[in-house]
Amino acid sequence: MIKLVCPKCKIKLEQKGNDLVCLKCEFVLNKTEGVYKANNVDEANEKKFYDELYNKEKGSNWIKGLEKENIFKKILEKISLSYRRERFFKNNIKGKNNLILDLACGAGRAYFREYGEVVGIDLSLRPLEVAKEKYDLVILGGVDKLPFPDGIFDYVVSSDFFGHVRNEEKNKIIKEIYRILKPGGKTLHVIETDSENTWFKFAHKYPELFQKYFIDQIGGHIGLEMPNKVIERWRENNFEIVKAVKIWGLIWPIQDYKNMFDNEYQKKSFFIKALVLKSKILSKLRPVREMINTFLNPINSLVEFLTDLNHGQGIMLICQKK
Repeated sequence: MIKLVCPKCKIKLEQKGNDLVCLKCEFVLNKTEGVYKANNVDEANEKKFYDELYNKEKGSNWIKGLEKENIFKKILEKISLSYRRERFFKNNIKGKNNLILDLACGAGRAYFREYGEVVGIDLSLRPLEVAKEKYDLVILGGVDKLPFPDGIFDYVVSSDFFGHVRNEEKNKIIKEIYRILKPGGKTLHVIETDSENTWFKFAHKYPELFQKYFIDQIGGHIGLEMPNKVIERWRENNFEIVKAVKIWGLIWPIQDYKNMFDNEYQKKSFFIKALVLKSKILSKLRPVREMINTFLNPINSLVEFLTDLNHGQGIMLICQKK
C-alpha cells in the first residue's frame, strides 16, 4: 500500500472502515468502488468544468481512444506524427521498479505500468473509473496539495495539463512536484503553449476567435505561455532542465487543420479555407490520415530542428530534482 498523508498536516492517514482520515484535521479520503475521493475535491475551481467536459461527446471519445490497445496503435506510436507524446514518455522513463505519479491522469495510460507502480490523480470521476483498471491507486482530488509524503516518487508525469492551469497557480503545483520527488527524481510533461509559428500568428489576429477556438474549445487553455517562459518557470523553482523539445509548429497532424480552423477562421483567409478542405478530405479515413502523418513525421523533425523553440505550440519537458 502506498503511504498517504494529509495534504495539510503531513501526517499519515489512518484507516477507518473504507475511509482514510487525518486525526488532526477534517481531511478524509473515502474509498468508493476503487476510487479514493478527497472530501475537499468539490472546492476545486475547475471540477465542474472538467465534469462537463468528460460528459460531452469529445470527452467521451478521448476516453475511448485511450482505452484502445492494438497492434496497429503500437506501430503508429513508433512512426506517426500523431503519437509523439507516447514516444516521449516511453523513451525517457527508465527501469521497471519505479513509483510514478500521473497528474491530471484522465483515463490513464496503460503503458506507464510497464515501468513500475502508478498512482493517478484527477478532478473528475468518470475518467478515473477507467484509470482504476490500469493503475495501482487512483485519487479524485486536486493537485496543488497532494496527499503524499516528501520524496517518494521516481517520476511525476503529465500530458496536456499545465496549459489548463492558471499562470498564478502553476508555481504552487511545481513546488508540490518538487516536494514529492526523490532526490534525482525526474518529472516529464507535455505542455501546451502559446507560439510564434505561422498558424498561431494568424489565429492571434482575431482575439475573439482565438479565445473561442484555441482556448475555450480545447478544454479551457487558460494557461498558455511561450515555451521559453515555461522553461524559465521550472528553473526558477529549483529544477534542473534535462531536456526541452518543441512539439508541433509549422507542421501539424493533418486532421488538426480541420479541428482548429473549420469555423469562422475560414472567412478570414482563402488559403485557410483551402487548407481546411484538404484536411477534411485527407483525414476522413483513418488509414489515409495515419499514412500522411507518418510521411509528415520526419519532415516535421527537420523543420523543428531549424526553427526557434518559441515556434512550437507545446513543449516536451524533462526536469530533475537537484
